[in-house]
Amino acid sequence: MSDGLQALVAARPVWTRVARAGEVLALQGRTLLHAGPPFVDPRKPCAPVLSSAVLACIYEGWAKSEDEAERLIASGDVRLEPAQSRRCVTPLAAIVSPSTTMIVVEDAAGQAPPAYAPLGTTGGPDLRFGTRERGILDRLALRDSAQAATLGRALAEPIELLPIARAALEQGDDLHNRTTAATAALVARIEARLPRSDSLIEAVKATPLWFLTFWMAAAKLMLSAAEGKAPGTLITRMGGNGVAFGVALAGAPDRWITVSAEAPRGPCLPNADKNAKAVGAIGDSAVIDALGFGGQALEYAPEPRDALRPYLTGDPAEVARTLLQAPHPAFASKSVGVDVETIRRMKTVPIVTLGMVEASGTRGLLGRGVFRPPLPLFE
Repeated sequence: MSDGLQALVAARPVWTRVARAGEVLALQGRTLLHAGPPFVDPRKPCAPVLSSAVLACIYEGWAKSEDEAERLIASGDVRLEPAQSRRCVTPLAAIVSPSTTMIVVEDAAGQAPPAYAPLGTTGGPDLRFGTRERGILDRLALRDSAQAATLGRALAEPIELLPIARAALEQGDDLHNRTTAATAALVARIEARLPRSDSLIEAVKATPLWFLTFWMAAAKLMLSAAEGKAPGTLITRMGGNGVAFGVALAGAPDRWITVSAEAPRGPCLPNADKNAKAVGAIGDSAVIDALGFGGQALEYAPEPRDALRPYLTGDPAEVARTLLQAPHPAFASKSVGVDVETIRRMKTVPIVTLGMVEASGTRGLLGRGVFRPPLPLFE
């Protein structure tokens, strides 16, 4: 096994604490982080990211109105930068601002520096949906105050994430589209550490995708353990910003290789407008698929596999067997790691599963879908 793959499978992601983004990511001035590669002009992001950035400006107190926030972004007085350049990953159109409560995931094996992802909100639409719904501000405030304090009290000892992921995979999660079992297991560990019942527990139990950003941070950490090592062609970063979708490789992790981001295709939520247009592939959660879960783990997850089946080309299990490079010792039968040399040789691209976000930045989440990066991206 190559040095890079050895480091990747040796990494042991553990959740150690929560902290403000301004503290752990060294966000200076008016800086906001977004998913995927850099925008060609960060003053002109796609509409869902702009909507989330506007709310973030209001939340941080940089602007009192949407118009004022838009002017700050358009002038460059508020800077938009890619999250992955700061060892951070953020889902869909979610923006990380200095006050954002971050999940801090560290490597108990010492293979990689810490990785970060925003703690999800509970109780309704999230900043990741890319709208300007003002109720999101209240949910952000709750997350960054009472909920963050509760989690801080529960983290006197770190929580290992690999055992939770292994058990969840056996219970039908793919750890991207479905994290129901993983969320339940994590909540049980948190609840056992609290002296009495807390309102956070019930709120999280009603949020089955709450574990998603924990596993995003874990995936980011494990992939980054391979950076700077052989093979230099291992994919260590992947994501979309709604306009461009890209990857970066272990040999040059700060260099994004991009293509135009087509919209994912998949089933709409029951209440979504089926005629609404989705923005191009967006979100850093694609790192989960690059690691070998999500689209490369649909064989373990009947519910999302069946829902996405009409939009899949080829057998997900066969794609995983073709692309994944090395067995992971924490999982009984699961391999991890995608190398572009294998993609080129086998003419098979990874399955990327992403939420579908409405393109105008007004209607939010439409559903979940499948995005197949074009082969030329890897050639």
